[in-house]
Amino acid sequence: MNKLIAPALLATMACVPTASPLKGVLAPDRSLPSLALPPGHRHVVFKWDYQEGDIAARGDGSVRIAPPDSARLDFFLGGGLGAGATVLIGDSLRA
Repeated sequence: MNKLIAPALLATMACVPTASPLKGVLAPDRSLPSLALPPGHRHVVFKWDYQEGDIAARGDGSVRIAPPDSARLDFFLGGGLGAGATVLIGDSLRA
């Protein structure tokens, strides 16, 4: 029986087609942009708007960024009715 299996297995393996190289051109490298901030302090000013159900608020805001690990967020409610701030230094967050 073993004398019959070996030739049959060899004949089966000889008939298996080989894979040919893929055709076409290589896709361009689309790596993600660097997530690191450039050195130096930044100041970003923005307007914000919040709405949840019947509650709506809007105002101005400011972020001061000091890479790699510090930032301060200030936000002001429109009409001068209130304000808030958050400070991030390292892994410590104060609001």
